[in-house]
Amino acid sequence: MPNTLFIRSLTLSSGFKHSSFNILALMLLATTVMAQSAKELSKLPKEKLIELATAKINDLNFRAGDFTNIEVWLEEDELTIEFKHTIQFIPKRGQFYYSISVDFVSGTTGHSIKGDGPDDAEIFFYDPNKYKDEIKFVFDAINNSDGEIGKIPEGKLPDGTMTIQEEVGYYDVSVDSYSTHSYYKVKKGSGKIYDAGHKHYDRSGNENSKRKRIY
Repeated sequence: MPNTLFIRSLTLSSGFKHSSFNILALMLLATTVMAQSAKELSKLPKEKLIELATAKINDLNFRAGDFTNIEVWLEEDELTIEFKHTIQFIPKRGQFYYSISVDFVSGTTGHSIKGDGPDDAEIFFYDPNKYKDEIKFVFDAINNSDGEIGKIPEGKLPDGTMTIQEEVGYYDVSVDSYSTHSYYKVKKGSGKIYDAGHKHYDRSGNENSKRKRIY
């Protein structure tokens, strides 16, 4: 396993993290690594997989540290890393990349684009700090409610993901966990919560899935 040994020996010092030499080295290494099997690649530490995925994405606007949820999945001959946000705020105007995935074996990447904007607009990665005031408003409204839709202590979801879609006069909120989908609206200004509901997912067919999360 000479490639694996080389990967483990390659480290990026803070002083050279953004140098052209290290970026080029990682890009060349990523290309070589893609030829390895998913099973062999899955033995690498998560930090190394993140480095290789960053080199493959090759976008100066991409910062792995901005994502709150980074998962690695193994399924037969596929090894995929997914960069996602636990909380997604979608403004009335503007569109962003909210998640991105890299398949280490095929070398393909996939983006999730949400929002509204002109077709020729340049799209950037979502910055979770840009809408922190709007997100805090929604969280405060939830925590100050009668508890019908639960609470969000310390601004952290117990599990799942939350999407906040900005609309005229209100925020359309949905929360997805493994077993449940909840939805409601939060009125701007007053923070009143209305039109709440939820449904349960049938996950019985997933028990025999060959797709397994390793990180």
